Amino acid sequence: MYGKNEKKKMLSGRLYCPQESEELAKDVKKCRMLVRPYNGTTEEQKSYRDQLLSELLGSRGNFCRFEPPIHFDFGCNTYIDERFYSNYDCIILDVNKVVIGDNVVIGSGSVVTKDIPSNVVAAGNPCRVIREITQKDKEYWSAQRDEYFQNDD
Repeated sequence: MYGKNEKKKMLSGRLYCPQESEELAKDVKKCRMLVRPYNGTTEEQKSYRDQLLSELLGSRGNFCRFEPPIHFDFGCNTYIDERFYSNYDCIILDVNKVVIGDNVVIGSGSVVTKDIPSNVVAAGNPCRVIREITQKDKEYWSAQRDEYFQNDD
């Protein structure tokens, strides 16, 4: 009744039995073995965090930052583009492939179950787009950055 195709069934959205697949069990174990140390890192361990994310995720762009703790079903089914930030307690249920676009911010405690487009702020359970990141936002935060670096107080 169960076969070697449980992962293929899962990825196509069909009913599957994860306990009957050595491949799925291996993916879950790898995920847990990378998430656990990530969640124990400190702010000073940026390069170690980057290394763990590179091993965990299907792919990731530059500036990919999760505030720990994080949780995934598999990790390897999550693909993140450039400039991504997630606040604390992000959960990504990546039973199926999850793609997160460029320039995305995900709010605390969000549960991501599907793709998130580029240039948005998203949050919630389930995670959904709250609003787009506009040119006005970019100009505002660029001005804030410039002011920050000009002041010494």
